[in-house]
Amino acid sequence: MTGIPISSLLQDTEISANSDHVSSNPLGYSKIELESLEFEHSIITQLCGGRFIPLIDHFPVNSALRVLDCGSGSGTWASELGFTFPNFQITAFDLYYTRSLDKAPNVTFVVADANKRPLPFESNAYDIIHSRNIYYGIKNWLTYIEELKRVVKFKSGEIHLLEIVLPNPLALQNQPSENGKLANILRGSINSEYPPTSLAHICRLVNLDIIHEQEFTFPIGNWPENEYEKRIGGLALTAIKDGLLRMAIRTGQALVSDIEQFKKDLSSIFDPEFNLVAGIKYVVARKEH
Repeated sequence: MTGIPISSLLQDTEISANSDHVSSNPLGYSKIELESLEFEHSIITQLCGGRFIPLIDHFPVNSALRVLDCGSGSGTWASELGFTFPNFQITAFDLYYTRSLDKAPNVTFVVADANKRPLPFESNAYDIIHSRNIYYGIKNWLTYIEELKRVVKFKSGEIHLLEIVLPNPLALQNQPSENGKLANILRGSINSEYPPTSLAHICRLVNLDIIHEQEFTFPIGNWPENEYEKRIGGLALTAIKDGLLRMAIRTGQALVSDIEQFKKDLSSIFDPEFNLVAGIKYVVARKEH
């Protein structure tokens, strides 16, 4: 999960300079973080049933469309899009430096903070804005969406928002006391005013028109009897655990020395007996007025 504010990273964070889990450079991703982000990208792509975003094929894909990728993480999505559509002009930004080893020539990576206003991009400039899995890093969703509205092209441009919707048990009201630290991390990460399920509502608040809204559901864990769902659930569980672990270390809520205990706590919360189901909320918005 990308876009954790740098101020959070620098407060009370104790990370070994030799650790592979989190880069000692606050503007860079470690090798393990990059691998985790790559894995997360592949799982979300499978869950959404498409290589990129599900509703992109109605655009003139051979044209020089301008694309903005918000919270680009490892840069994989932007680079894959760039290689597939070489005429696209793609700008991808993240709070941390992206060390993409396979960068498409039509992709420009920029270091920028999604919480800063204004974003360093011109108004009415982009045909497609892609914002995915950045929920935990955004401090104010209203102002964030307002900025996306400013930079998307009038009428012809689209904002594509995809966010994971975790199940209610992650409120952790009935979790054992030994999971207290983990409970605080997760509970403090949930924006009660604007949860991921309210993406369309936020867009309407800033006078964006919703042209598509959908939710992809999936199991967490290998509890389903169906073999395909079991495989997806197992992969999703691994991706969610990796994301939560990465977020906890980045924000100083867990030390590198706590990793093994943290993993045990995660395993107890995502017990297969709970039959947990999560989703990906997908909203497409347009600036019509």
